[in-house]
Amino acid sequence: MSKNAFHRSRHKPGPPRHPHQAPQQSVEGRLQLRGRFGFILSEDPAKQDVYVTGPSLLQAMDGDRVQARIIPGRRREGVIEKVVKRARSTAVGIYRVLNGKPMLVPEDSAVAPVRVLGHGHLSVKDGQAAVVHITQWPHAGQPAGGVLKEVLGWPQDPGVDIRVILGKRELQENFPPEVLREAAALPGQVNPSGWSNRGTFFHLPVFTIDGPDAKDFDDALSLERLPSGQWRLGVHIADASEYVTLGSALDKEAAGRATSVYPVGGVVPMLPPKLSEDLCSLKPHVERLTLSCLMDLDDHGRVASYRISESAVKSARRYTYEAVQAVLDRHGPDRDPAEKSLREMARLARTLRAGRMRRGSLDFSFPESKVVLDQRGEPIDIIRVENLESHRLVEEFMLLANETVASHLRLNKLPALYRIHESPNPEKLRKLVEVLKVFGIHAPAKLTEGTHEALAEVLRHVKGRPDQNVINRLILRTLKQAVYSTKNQGHYGLASSCYTHFTSPIRRYPDLCVHRILKSSLRGNPSPALRSWEHGLPQIALHSSLRERLAQEAEWESQDLKKVKFMKSRVGKAFSGIITSVTSFGFFVELADYQVEGLVRVESLEDDYYLYDEMRLTLRGRRTHRVFHPGQKVHVLLADANESKRQMEFQLIRKDHK
Repeated sequence: MSKNAFHRSRHKPGPPRHPHQAPQQSVEGRLQLRGRFGFILSEDPAKQDVYVTGPSLLQAMDGDRVQARIIPGRRREGVIEKVVKRARSTAVGIYRVLNGKPMLVPEDSAVAPVRVLGHGHLSVKDGQAAVVHITQWPHAGQPAGGVLKEVLGWPQDPGVDIRVILGKRELQENFPPEVLREAAALPGQVNPSGWSNRGTFFHLPVFTIDGPDAKDFDDALSLERLPSGQWRLGVHIADASEYVTLGSALDKEAAGRATSVYPVGGVVPMLPPKLSEDLCSLKPHVERLTLSCLMDLDDHGRVASYRISESAVKSARRYTYEAVQAVLDRHGPDRDPAEKSLREMARLARTLRAGRMRRGSLDFSFPESKVVLDQRGEPIDIIRVENLESHRLVEEFMLLANETVASHLRLNKLPALYRIHESPNPEKLRKLVEVLKVFGIHAPAKLTEGTHEALAEVLRHVKGRPDQNVINRLILRTLKQAVYSTKNQGHYGLASSCYTHFTSPIRRYPDLCVHRILKSSLRGNPSPALRSWEHGLPQIALHSSLRERLAQEAEWESQDLKKVKFMKSRVGKAFSGIITSVTSFGFFVELADYQVEGLVRVESLEDDYYLYDEMRLTLRGRRTHRVFHPGQKVHVLLADANESKRQMEFQLIRKDHK
């Protein structure tokens, strides 16, 4: 759940402006509204957030990208001068008739209601969730207004909660009719003529490894020992670009969506099911068109040579991660060639991983959880998900294929979409060094220089400690977010000089673009249309990065909501937990029984007045000198589970105050 949501809500309206002071500077960022005031969140980590209120909001709405003029004062305050880009053209909420006027009331009470100016041909009842297309932006104290676009249903109906989360971010579930028509017109199976000009790998023992619920199998693996003694690792990826032709309705829709979205218990695919679950899915025992990256490796995992080719494969078996792990855990002779291949793959993957760790790749091993739903989509359990060696096996091979393809693009000076991860901000690294001292960790001197090796050394040092996850989170918050770019800037987290996304074209549009570029190069005949399309790659990179962020937010919010719903019946019960972070307004606790997090507000600590130490990330009692710090074990009572805010609040049980 969002810590920022708690943090922003505690700000009070700022001081009066000083009319005789000259403007200091301007700032551009995303507006986060909290009722009649808000904050402009700057993308520059060196700049603080900017407070705006009342008339200073102009016509801006929550999430809009705005430009503001800074007014000097006791805290940074600004006046919005321009809405650079609207966050959305729709609003999602509950339809209400208030004082005889139809309104759309968002779940988040901090976001202003929207006037419903027309219903079109839709019928909606008071209390139903709905979507409004905004036709009038806020002005002269009047809220935004719009026309009813879609009725989502009653909030308690199955699936409506997820549809609201998706709708808030304009993540479209249904495909337009013209897209479905194009998909329906595609063949039901691959015609043998389709692989006449491709390398066929039907002789190879190829198989897929995915989760038990997966339907979109976009990658398959093969491994063979060469006469030279080297290993030939084959990473075979579904050739979605063969069916998603440039400029088609399918292509435009995929570009707009940019990614598949995976809310709890479901999926909103980038491509229609005809492609994502059938024609492009590498299902067992059927021929499928692929793009293969064949890498010849020595016993140290070094790539001696590689070949990228258009291909066709037939998967011999569909493995789950659990089934592969069972093979790896079982002692005794191999029962068939596939088991032998899996064990050889595991040994190779271990070698690759060891090499990646030596070069300074960052190893964040966070425990994961899964919300188990019943048939109505209601949460019935929260279980921990183990990170298996079989997961790491697939991960290493995908990473290697992505690096190999990225290097190929760079060496051949081809247009490209790289996956870049920039070095951390030096000021954040300096703060991290000070925070690590609180945990008794003296970071390497080179950490402030941003070297991979120094940060990787810290991660190795804390491995196995009770507070490992807390420290890992602190380090993760120091890092920037990975994005797409046409300019190679390396990948800091992977300690890779060159990286791209090649292995998931069913689920990510940048991967599909990379396939398109590779195939054009392999065929040697780029069309004028393709050349023109390549000029738009910078915009595709930006759009895909933004859509990825929206998809992640939706996925995280869906998890938060289902977890809150699950915990609601446990209000009033006591739990053990660990403090994950400390702020000026309280501290967050993650429960030991369930991987859920909630806030203990500082005002609920009535035994003393607690002061926040920003440098040491602690709350210290002025009179008692009691300290609350990250990593500290506590006992708490679940006081509230708020579905609309996706937040839980705890109260400290007094026996922890020692």
